[in-house]
Order: sequence, then structure tokens, then C-alpha cells
Amino acid sequence: MPDRGGSTAFVGCMGDDDAGRTLLASLGDAGVDTTNVEVAADTPSGIALIVVDDEGESTVSVSPGASALLCPEQLPPPLLEAAAAVLMQLEILLKTATRAAQLAKGTVVLNPAPGRALPDELLHHVEVLVPNRSELAILSGREEEPHDVDNIGALARALPGPARVVVTLGLDGALVIGDDRVALVGGGPRDGGPLGRCGRRAVGHRAGHAAVDAPPHGRGAAPGVRRLNEGGIG
Repeated sequence: MPDRGGSTAFVGCMGDDDAGRTLLASLGDAGVDTTNVEVAADTPSGIALIVVDDEGESTVSVSPGASALLCPEQLPPPLLEAAAAVLMQLEILLKTATRAAQLAKGTVVLNPAPGRALPDELLHHVEVLVPNRSELAILSGREEEPHDVDNIGALARALPGPARVVVTLGLDGALVIGDDRVALVGGGPRDGGPLGRCGRRAVGHRAGHAAVDAPPHGRGAAPGVRRLNEGGIG
């Protein structure tokens, strides 16, 4: 973010409503470049209602609104090609997310929410994938969420493409899977036992921040992840 010495740009589409204007103003106040934000008339801005319980589990209801209007043709190739990292979620069209990942030359980080099955052509361009357990199950074609370190690690490693998978675990932290080791960040070791249910917690951001040091397209192990893996579980 700009307050940490870097430059940040936001690419998207918002409605010409109070929510959109408030968000644009907030981004501007934070020093984020909003040059590539489209404003859609007569369309509400996208909104997500997130409820988090005492165990850190979240339930999210999404109305994409104007976010779903962002098309691949509206993406700015020079910006995406020059970016050190590109962070995306799936409130935008799948074809737009895929094209953005293809254009990016730096590290692509994808939070696959709302959860859905994803094509290999997108996953093969993702270096860091940040799902919760429910989204990991959807990506893996499973009906039930994984409940322990071994199962989470096995499902994450079976996904095509990402060099690092950071699975958020609510109050238990986040599990970073890369190479042949895993590391639990923000929670105590579980020795392969059950983990708490998922939620969107700040620890997931911290784990993703460590993993984003991974070189583009899986070229070698990331220094930050090597440090995590050295103290990892099993």
C-alpha cells in the first residue's frame, strides 16, 4: 500500500452511487491510483455482506453490481505488465480475471471468492492462491471441507498452477503450503489434528504477504516462505 512506501492502483468498475463515490474517495485519500476505475451510470456498486462468528467463520453474500461490468477489453495492459504484484478476487467476470492474470508479469495473487470451480488457464497464471477451506473444497471438486493439516495440504498440492497456497483458517491462522512443507501462521501447531473453521482474518493477509515474495511463475522458493517452512508442521 502507499503508506508502506509502494504505489498501488485499483482497476475496476463502480456504480454512480453513494457507495461508489465513498469508496473512490476512500481509495484516493489512501493514495491509491483510481485512474482505471470505470463509473457505470444507472448501475449499483458491487457489495458484499460479510458476517463473522465468534469462531472466525464467515458467511458472505455478494451482489456484484457494477463489478460484473468490467470486461477484458477495459483492462490496462501496461499497468498490469508493470505491476510487481496483481491481487484479484472473483467479484469480476471470470474471463476478466483470467485475462488480467495472463497480462501480469509480476506475482499474481488470487483470493477465489466467491468460491467457484476455476479453469486451468486461470490457475496456471496464479502464483499465490488464498482460499478458505470452503473455497478449497470447491476448487478441488469436494462436497466437504477438509478438517486437518494433511487433508488441506493434499488438496492444495493437487491444484494445477499455484506455487503457493495460503489457506485461511479463521482463528487458527493460515496454512501456507509450498514445495514439500507446510507452515501454520498465526495459530499454534495442531500435529495433523482438526483445525478451526474458516474466516477472513488479518492473519490470512499476513500469510499472503509473506508468500507474495514468491518469484513469478514458480521460479524457485520464496525467501519468506522458506523461513516459514523451516518452522513448519511435519
